[in-house]
Amino acid sequence: MSSLVKHPLLRNLNLPPAMLTLLSRILEANYKLGAKYLLGLVLLLNIRAFPFVWHFRVFRPVYRIWLGVLSVRLKSALLLRSPSQKHQAIEAYFHGRSPVGVNLLNHITIFRSFASIDESDYNLHLSNSSYAKALDGARFKAACDLFPHFLRAGGRIALAGTSFSFLKEIPILAPYEVRVSVQGWDSKWMYVVCKFVTKNKKSSTKKTAPSPPSTSFINDTSPGISIAPTPLPNPNPNSASTNLASVDAKLSSVDKEVEEGYTLHTVSISQLCFKVGRITVPPAVVFATNGMTSQPSSSASALPKTYEKVREILSQRDGLKKLREVYKGGWRESPWVEFVEEAFRDIEEQRKERTGVLSGAKSALEGARLL
Repeated sequence: MSSLVKHPLLRNLNLPPAMLTLLSRILEANYKLGAKYLLGLVLLLNIRAFPFVWHFRVFRPVYRIWLGVLSVRLKSALLLRSPSQKHQAIEAYFHGRSPVGVNLLNHITIFRSFASIDESDYNLHLSNSSYAKALDGARFKAACDLFPHFLRAGGRIALAGTSFSFLKEIPILAPYEVRVSVQGWDSKWMYVVCKFVTKNKKSSTKKTAPSPPSTSFINDTSPGISIAPTPLPNPNPNSASTNLASVDAKLSSVDKEVEEGYTLHTVSISQLCFKVGRITVPPAVVFATNGMTSQPSSSASALPKTYEKVREILSQRDGLKKLREVYKGGWRESPWVEFVEEAFRDIEEQRKERTGVLSGAKSALEGARLL
């Protein structure tokens, strides 16, 4: 009978044959069930590494917009609205999503995630390679929130490069935020700063002293919407070293706690540009046509001049086509140029200061190729 009992732990037990056979079958079934549960657990813990999961996570803002537009269309169909009324309803939906009156240098988009097992390394921390992966979703969410009309008109945002400064590791399974903000731009490039932060435990919360003010900046004399070509990076290694030292000094002055109750782990600088086809669109044009401005509004209902003209265009059935032509070069004509320049006149000096600092990181990396 012992030959019928396959499990080695049961062969030496002095039990009736029927009971031994029953116990053997139970153990075999439990092993198979346990293996299935273990396999299911492994797959569940690594589900974010499955094919197309990254695409779903990144494009979630688009899916929300599609659902919003679909709900507007269904409501219009139920109310038997005319085509012109349907168009007005859709434009009203996108107007509600537009960052009208937002001062871009003070605006932050928050993207939330956590250090999953598949994105962590053997030190039980978020892997350095996973920060760039998280930035894909964070930057795309910010783009959908800040530039809805540019994206609707067929525009795209091209990434030229990203640099990181790793200050402190993020523990495995810890939730974190990516705080995305546009901190500078010139006639071609937009500089986006992303900060990875975690919320402290209540026992470790402490008040943080404010960071010391910056005293030195890299000069930037390029106007906000100049059509002159962007100069090539200075290949002088000494200049690159100076820029790198300036950027490093600024990063070193940043406290590891961005505010009370939060810890700063990583800072990244991304350099991007706006494209319509093969044409580069100045960032200031994109910002202003989506409703952003530094000018305080005289009333709650008043719209920035540039955005008011955009709404006038989009009220027409072929409005997106006309707006695309504006991005492809129509912004050079009056009154677009005057409107765009006026939109950010109050923060021009601040823009130059920040752009000079952020562009220094890119110049330093370009110069490092000559070393």
